[in-house]
Amino acid sequence: MKLPIINRLLSSISTYGILVLVIIFQPELRKMLEQIATSRIIKYLGISQNEDEKLMKENIYKVVMAVVSLAKLKVGALVVFEKDIKLKEIIDNGIRINADVSVQLLKNIFEKDTPLHDGAVIISEGRVMSACSILPLAVDNNINKSFGTRHRAALRYF
Repeated sequence: MKLPIINRLLSSISTYGILVLVIIFQPELRKMLEQIATSRIIKYLGISQNEDEKLMKENIYKVVMAVVSLAKLKVGALVVFEKDIKLKEIIDNGIRINADVSVQLLKNIFEKDTPLHDGAVIISEGRVMSACSILPLAVDNNINKSFGTRHRAALRYF
């Protein structure tokens, strides 16, 4: 039994139905695709990597190289990367730098007996924004009194 009208109707629905659904649910589909594109899983797998993420990886590498070099000289360093929690107050309480991240700059900042060596370096938006920034310190009375500002600040977060 052939039903030409129903066959033609179903054929038209299947051809244009998907297009109609995409048009109707366009905002929801867009939101879903944005969430997939920005999901942590995608970022973790390295499938989608924007310029900010590439710059962050480069800067982390530069910081690691500087810290390894400083460690050989037994010089400490405290470097903070601003990400989700904004650090404007901490940046403002330090000395403004606003320079590209480089191994040489970081080594120079943390070199002993230089004006900027105490405190933290804050890296924000891919740049060294401030040095000599004071982070909130640990208040544990059992911490050895010989520990300096960087040690006390680092211990607060452990």
